Amino acid sequence: MKFLELIKVVDESVHWGSYSFLKCQDIYRLSRTKLKKHLLARNEPILGNKKQLIEKLLISLEDERLQGIAYAEELERKHRMVADLEESGAVYVVGSNQDGQLGLEDLDHRKSFTVIPSTRGLKINHVACGNNITFAVTEDNIVYTWGGAGVGPSGLKVEENDIPFHKPHKLENLDGEEIVKTTVGSKHVCALSEGGDCFIWGNGKFGELGLGSTTSHLEPILMNSFRKQDIIKDVVAGDKHTCALTVKGEVYSWGHGASGRLGIGITERIGVPNSEKFFFPAPALVKKLPSSQYMKQISCGTEHVIARGTSRVFSWGSGDGGRLGHGDHSNRFSPEAIVLLDSWNVFEISAGTWHSACIVQIPPLKDSGWVYTWVSGLVICIIESIFLCYSYML
Repeated sequence: MKFLELIKVVDESVHWGSYSFLKCQDIYRLSRTKLKKHLLARNEPILGNKKQLIEKLLISLEDERLQGIAYAEELERKHRMVADLEESGAVYVVGSNQDGQLGLEDLDHRKSFTVIPSTRGLKINHVACGNNITFAVTEDNIVYTWGGAGVGPSGLKVEENDIPFHKPHKLENLDGEEIVKTTVGSKHVCALSEGGDCFIWGNGKFGELGLGSTTSHLEPILMNSFRKQDIIKDVVAGDKHTCALTVKGEVYSWGHGASGRLGIGITERIGVPNSEKFFFPAPALVKKLPSSQYMKQISCGTEHVIARGTSRVFSWGSGDGGRLGHGDHSNRFSPEAIVLLDSWNVFEISAGTWHSACIVQIPPLKDSGWVYTWVSGLVICIIESIFLCYSYML
């Protein structure tokens, strides 16, 4: 047998009885031998005359076609169901995962965004990331956490600290507290409720828990350090300090006071042990913010803070790298207005590790604008290239 003829025979043998092969064939013109081979390949009986064999083959192929349609529809239904669950508020993650912070039940890094399967259908509407730990809050006010290598500030019950840290776990201690957001510092976490209650846990050695001591707490504990009339609107964790914003537009700060990051005008306490003189373990009111400026938003960086008022933006803390936006590298121990932003309508601010940023509304745009950033001595730099991207995101 010639080589090409052998290839033809082998190729035909692969397709005996298959729908993909026969759908392009004129079955009425097939020989009785080929009809029987196709029926045998499909586990169909081969008794009868040629007309009966053709009918059996056609019926068998139609059954396969309908089953294929049903299977495709089932796959599409399952895909749509999964897609609907993800669209309702699933979490996608990317990046380093050495401590399980991606929640994918392994310690492998990811170079592209990957959905956390167990978050499908949870209706997550808030996510907060720390150095190696993540928290998520659902629209039903349920808090989930993962990562931290099993030793991070997860807030889980002490007896549950040995559970797998590389997948999401419900934070039972906050059940029923109506939590709406969390914020993560280097080793401490805060959670804010709908009613303005502030829960806090984690490392407290720098006073960052605001409980009046430098004691650490593994599980969430309600802060009772504010005045009775204070209702907390927002809380933000820095590296070793924390700030809270009240519904009256006042700002509290506590924790490590180095470089002026607390904004209270002093960086050390008199009459306390040297080991704790830089730590302010109870909330202190940032009094130097003008009463004429109702504070709408606060943001904590590693060692500095930005506050957005009615018409002005203020910053304080470490000025290294020009992160305060005042045109120099000097620290500010009390709030100081960023003069170059006075003539702009700033509606979003963010303090990073070595830089800061804001979004400025540009008429006639209503809910979007240009992103400005300042860092390394460059007082104000515009990033026009991401303008359209941010506009569409909003």
